[in-house]
Amino acid sequence: MAYRPNVTNPSLPCFQAWLSSTASNVTGAGGVYQIAFDQENFDVGSNFTTGASAHFTAPVTGKYFFSGTVLIQPQTIALPTITLSLIATGLTLDFRSDNIATTSGQNLPRTFSGLISMTAGDTCKVVLVIGGGVGDTSGVFGFNNAAYFFTYFSGFLVA
Repeated sequence: MAYRPNVTNPSLPCFQAWLSSTASNVTGAGGVYQIAFDQENFDVGSNFTTGASAHFTAPVTGKYFFSGTVLIQPQTIALPTITLSLIATGLTLDFRSDNIATTSGQNLPRTFSGLISMTAGDTCKVVLVIGGGVGDTSGVFGFNNAAYFFTYFSGFLVA
């Protein structure tokens, strides 16, 4: 017999947002880029804000689990340092990769996940920093089809 937990509150906050089109030349040489997730697959509770300031706002105090993938498109960086950060009010989780061997046009997927304690009203967003020399640039790959998520961000209340 398969285990089936009792769903006591199907309206617990959860969301999945994605980037619908590629954002070219948005970071490099240490520039900071907040991922501008512009589409939602779902948003139970309407707690996710899309666009240039894309972020989740905790509606209640609790533990939230976040995960996602960012597909990076280095345009001119040979050995970039990539820092993908999940930034919540008062806490930053960095997922860092150093000296990634790549060539121009080679996509680099980076995944992240984390469990974060949040107070009602706290926010959480995804930020990307690509280190390299002056003039180095990178983009973030998006895709305009809800069946394929190349760059996405999701989260839900755990407890």
